[in-house]
Amino acid sequence: RISIDDGAETEYRYSPSEAVALLKTGLHPIVRTNLNLGPHRLTASFSGRFSRSAPDSAPLTGRIETIFEKTLSGLDVVIPVARDRRTGNPVFGAAKKLQISSGNSNLAAAKVTPDGVDSYVVGGELDPNLSVARFYAEDGRYFSAVSELLLLARAVSDPSTLPAEYLWALSDAYVGFGMRKNAADIYRQLATLTTDHERLNKARIALASLEHERGYHQEASLRLLRMREKVPQSLVVEWQDLLARALMAQDRYNDAAEVLTDLDNAKKHDLFMRYNLAVARYNDGNVTEATSQIDKIGKIKPTDKNELALRDKANLVLGYHFLRKEEGGTAKPLFERVQSEGVYSNRALLGLGWAELAPRGERQSKSSEQNDKDSNTPPYSGFSSLGILIRPGFFDPDLSRRLGVEKFRLGKIAKQDEEALLRALVPWAELAKRDRMDDAVQEGLLAIPYALDRLGAHQQALQYYLTAVDALEEARSRVDEGVESVNRSTMIETIVRRDLDSESGREWRLQDLPDLPETYWLESLIASNLFQESLKNYRDIRMVARALDSWSDRLPTLSNTGLSLPEMPPEAAISRVRKKWIPKNPPPVKLKTSDRLDFYASSAKTVIQNRPVQLELGRVPIRFEGAREQLVAMRPMIAAVRPLLSDVGKQQQALLQDVSIKELQAQKKRMTDYLLEARFAIARIYDRQISGVDRDAILLDAKDKK
Repeated sequence: RISIDDGAETEYRYSPSEAVALLKTGLHPIVRTNLNLGPHRLTASFSGRFSRSAPDSAPLTGRIETIFEKTLSGLDVVIPVARDRRTGNPVFGAAKKLQISSGNSNLAAAKVTPDGVDSYVVGGELDPNLSVARFYAEDGRYFSAVSELLLLARAVSDPSTLPAEYLWALSDAYVGFGMRKNAADIYRQLATLTTDHERLNKARIALASLEHERGYHQEASLRLLRMREKVPQSLVVEWQDLLARALMAQDRYNDAAEVLTDLDNAKKHDLFMRYNLAVARYNDGNVTEATSQIDKIGKIKPTDKNELALRDKANLVLGYHFLRKEEGGTAKPLFERVQSEGVYSNRALLGLGWAELAPRGERQSKSSEQNDKDSNTPPYSGFSSLGILIRPGFFDPDLSRRLGVEKFRLGKIAKQDEEALLRALVPWAELAKRDRMDDAVQEGLLAIPYALDRLGAHQQALQYYLTAVDALEEARSRVDEGVESVNRSTMIETIVRRDLDSESGREWRLQDLPDLPETYWLESLIASNLFQESLKNYRDIRMVARALDSWSDRLPTLSNTGLSLPEMPPEAAISRVRKKWIPKNPPPVKLKTSDRLDFYASSAKTVIQNRPVQLELGRVPIRFEGAREQLVAMRPMIAAVRPLLSDVGKQQQALLQDVSIKELQAQKKRMTDYLLEARFAIARIYDRQISGVDRDAILLDAKDKK
């Protein structure tokens, strides 16, 4: 809580993220106000707890009072919170008073003036405005950080003379907000100024990461390759990981594999880098070595949910690899390793059924390590794996009950084929219970009647085909609703409205999805880089537009009187300043002048003819550029920028709508293909049912009726 001269008290409550940012940077602006010249009394207090404290513990408090003098120049009063060495509790320290130094702008150190006010260099380490910008950046408010820093640059006549610390803060804020070109320009300038090459290379990697996220893969890889010989040891692994991913995004798999293996530091690579190396080798043609590496990742003991998802993905990818090679015996245990409830579980259940019907294939060589266990003994990796879920005896052994159809008798087919079809129905029966809007479940709904039909259970197969048709028709109608909703921008606007004021730029993440028709079908698209980055751009444009609208509304009242801001003639502005200005002390020195130039002589007398100094006012400036006048000038600037933001926002919105509709149309086409397949299968079943009847007569009768 802050109050000045016992006036109105300002209270600020810090969020957890702000508290962390405050600890890292130390400065946050609470009050910014205009004061009359002369002394003022400031009263401040705080109350809070350590993060580790119990909720019902007594709060820690502190209070301070200080007197400061307001002069003609701006003054920043900083209240530090320190830790008491004896008790360990936070306490207020002595208030510091800071003002801009009039000395060399390149000086980074502060100097204390006789009146106890510390002077600082604009943009230097002690500049409170720089610390405020850092506070915003630490809190993920990059737009405010950039705005604060750009405003700070207006305090100097030549921004190119600002210290390196200012340039670092501005470039980091640019990267945080996603403004890669602005950051790149500053990093080029810093490369000629700084001697901290590790910091510079770390910044370049962060910029390349931004370029990779935004889809500028070639620019990212070129930036990283240029620093290949200069990467410090502490950044090598991060550099390898990012460069490999940027190269793989350009289908340069051989180059990516070379980057990941050239330095012979595989022991320092995490699981995700090892997986990317295997993918690069696979796509480069080194299939045997790649599948062996993926298989190892598929057997790991995960330590968190990300590693668990990676393990499932490795098993799924490898399982379908062997399924395509018609080696079902090798694919089956790989699918069984996948967890029963997860991102990849539905696809694994579908693949597990097809693995039962695929040829067993040849036994894999020991070097590939896929056959460490016989396929009849699934390598269960945990109680949540699919191998455990569908083990014999876990479900009711009656397949008809599992499938929810009438009991059926088996047809006359080979014993081996019959057993394979019955085994395939076990995972598909589990798959059919899951969300029927999922594409793997939809394919499973067609796979079940296919197996039933081959087993001779034609009526049950027909029943399931009709169920699949109903599910697919419902899904298609929901996709149509989704297309209409996308055209109305309902989903995009709902997402944006949930987090309107976030300034986190590239770090913003979509936390949840709105309950709308198109949301379900666009989950995979929403998770893609293209959609995420476009959505971030659209959000940022909307946020900046809101900020401009807010300033446009506030400008008329941002004055001392609260009245509008009319243009003020220079003479009136100078008169206003004269009325408010009172000299602190009368001039102690009378000015004298000489009509000739004298040399200095310690022993000689110099004769100076006294002549009164003739002082006169300079010419009145054409325009007085005070704070009020600068605010007035902002109006046309906002009016010029606002339409540009609207145009860019519409373009970004159109891009999001376009990619969303293309994705929905692709899914609708897949459902249409499934429907066509299901209806042909139904027709074949009816055709077999009338095989003992005179089909020619039936067809002729139908033709006559038509």
